[in-house]
Amino acid sequence: MFHILLENPNLEVKEGENLSSGSLNLNSTLRLKVQKVGRDSSLAKLVNLIESVNSRKPHIQSIADEIAGKFTYFVLIFATLTFLFWWKGARNIWPDLLSHNNELITHSSHTLHSSLGSNAENFLSLAIQLSIAVLVIACPCALGLATPTVITVASGKAAKKGVLFKGGDKIEMASKINHIIFDKTGTLTKGKPFIVDYKNNDDHSFLLKIAASLEKESRHPIADALIQEAKKQNLSLFPIKKIFTHSGRGISGELESIDGLINIGNIQWLLSKGIIIDSDAKKIIENEETKTNTIIGVSIKDKLLGFILLGDLLRDDSIKTVQNLRENKFKINILSGDRKQTVLALAKKIGFKETEVKWDLLPEMKLKTIENLKINNKVAMIGDGINDVPALASSDLGIAVGSGTQIAKANADVVLMGDQLNGLPYALNLAKKTILKIKQNLTWAFGYNLLAIPLAAGILFPKYGILLTPSIAALLMAISSITVVINALSLD
Repeated sequence: MFHILLENPNLEVKEGENLSSGSLNLNSTLRLKVQKVGRDSSLAKLVNLIESVNSRKPHIQSIADEIAGKFTYFVLIFATLTFLFWWKGARNIWPDLLSHNNELITHSSHTLHSSLGSNAENFLSLAIQLSIAVLVIACPCALGLATPTVITVASGKAAKKGVLFKGGDKIEMASKINHIIFDKTGTLTKGKPFIVDYKNNDDHSFLLKIAASLEKESRHPIADALIQEAKKQNLSLFPIKKIFTHSGRGISGELESIDGLINIGNIQWLLSKGIIIDSDAKKIIENEETKTNTIIGVSIKDKLLGFILLGDLLRDDSIKTVQNLRENKFKINILSGDRKQTVLALAKKIGFKETEVKWDLLPEMKLKTIENLKINNKVAMIGDGINDVPALASSDLGIAVGSGTQIAKANADVVLMGDQLNGLPYALNLAKKTILKIKQNLTWAFGYNLLAIPLAAGILFPKYGILLTPSIAALLMAISSITVVINALSLD
């Protein structure tokens, strides 16, 4: 029996059951038979899903598209009314209009009318010309281009900076974020723990050998640290008989040649399992020297075998990134599953107050905290590990670190490629500029049509002799679209 992680839930699978590609095996090796290939495979379906994600429209574009659709009907009706007015109505209001304007053309070839107007000899030809001009100049190209051009430019600029937005709707949501939640391990830190010390056991090699043997099938960063250290010491690991992963707590199982159930995990979890931790062991946990380290306990049956102390390095740009976000008025918190002393020690280095930090949190506790914050805020969660996936999915904007797990990146809305955090302030700032550019383009597109359509309909013709030919109207329409594109390209 094995534990397979499919998105969030842990599923136990037995021989003969089906597994989807992309499933994450948390325990030991599996022997699989491929049943679907090509376009029928889950990978092919995933590619189609990614393409659909990349084509997601922001809400503001959906509104613009809806308006553009209705605008088309308005233009057709307005062009029809323009035709009827100049054909039937204008001759009754201005019976000498065409003869008067033809005299202007005869006496001067330099008039504005001769350059912009036409030599319409009757009201029917004038009506046809102006109705066509209305149709041409009111083409909703600028309105349709206002949003997608900016989204395309923004996505390209973000990608160059190592930020991947999974759709235009994610850019729009990023522009609304006002509260940011950081995971600690692997996000603010490099996520590459290393062994600092061993406590409460004189046989360090045996303690490490037990821990590394059970952790060798795990993908957790702590497991990797134990395995790498065991390799350095050339330790021969015990084969695994049984293994169970307890998300956010630890790992348990049985090893060959070792009698009894082995538990490896945080102190609170070991206590809940009935492991006896005496007063001497408690003094080690509370010692000032160990407060800044992550501590995992190793037990066999109900007896504590010893502690392994692990350290992790702060990311080079963590402090600068947090300072940048604070300067931009973002509210920031740290949610961590690590113990209080370790979390507070790191928080102090970065500049967090104790009230801005929470510790000893299980995945479901992180999820509940974010749900509460979402009531009055737009919340972004940034994490890297399997335990962060529920929080990433629940937040308004899930952000994964590129050096994190594949499942975290798959469930995130934004991915910071590489191992740097400095792309986060840039991404949020770019999102706000993007929405501002979209609003500028939409304002221009609407304003242009409000002015251009009456002009094309001949509103200035009776008094000033100015009207637009269809060719001039087409030129102005093209200029409006070019203006929208140029404004989008000016995004920085």
